[in-house]
Amino acid sequence: MFARINTVKQGSHRYQYLQILESYHDDGHCRHRLVANLGRVDRLGDKLDRLVESLGKYCRNQPILPEDLRCRSALTWGPVLLSRFLWDRMHLDEAVDKHCRSDRKHVAVSAAAFVLAAHRLCEPGSEHGLARWLEHTFVCDREGRRWEPDWLAAEIRREGKYILKTDRATITAAEALDCYKQLNTVEQGFRDLKDVIEMRPIYHHKDDRVQAHIFVASLALFLKQVLAHELSQSLPELSVNEAFAAMRSVGLSERSVDGQVLRLVSGGGRDARRVTAALGTSQSDPPKASLGSPGHGVKRDGKTGREGPK
Repeated sequence: MFARINTVKQGSHRYQYLQILESYHDDGHCRHRLVANLGRVDRLGDKLDRLVESLGKYCRNQPILPEDLRCRSALTWGPVLLSRFLWDRMHLDEAVDKHCRSDRKHVAVSAAAFVLAAHRLCEPGSEHGLARWLEHTFVCDREGRRWEPDWLAAEIRREGKYILKTDRATITAAEALDCYKQLNTVEQGFRDLKDVIEMRPIYHHKDDRVQAHIFVASLALFLKQVLAHELSQSLPELSVNEAFAAMRSVGLSERSVDGQVLRLVSGGGRDARRVTAALGTSQSDPPKASLGSPGHGVKRDGKTGREGPK
């Protein structure tokens, strides 16, 4: 069945009537017959909306009204999409799973390695920085399950609080805090002068952790070089940093519809479209998550919590 507007002329006036028709076959020919005449369009008012709402409960696919949409989150997706494309292009899942081992059987080494390498490539920082990055960035596994930070309750209580010790008894707490912030500004300036991958400094003390840190940084550097090579062939006017900056315009919005999560990906800006075209990919949607499948959690200290990279 389908709707159709039937225009009727009466004198100098034209009237439009909304009709419901259905198609049927008669002697090999497709014909239409009137099922219902819903009345003049200009007199329907909100009657049609009420009719659609009442019929909705009989539909297999429930109609979605604007007031039914709720935005759960708006996340950065483009840089991770670019990282995933480069990772898959070089078949790193197979290489990492073949040569690396982990005590964690519930998550593949390659899955955790991708999260760490993508973080190091997109927004390098500490494990604490990884958790913050996951808060505003959409990163998922092959089954569409999102990696999310799983903060410790003690960390939440300490968030935003400074514990400072000074040997200058003559200054106030506010002055001590101001001095600390000035020091932090200077240190941040030195960090900005370092390589984008930020392999150093290394804050780990155990040999296996240091090796893992260097391995992840090397993976990120490898992906960076792959992208540089790809861009030099098809889009030489853009640098790697400019490509990642352009891909930040590709966002992902999670909307709640009738208790289910709907993920919508934005198209991105002009340069983002040029980058994806240069790499020969048009797929921008993340894998679809199975209904009821849990996400991944990442603890800042990497010792406890749900599934997540160590």
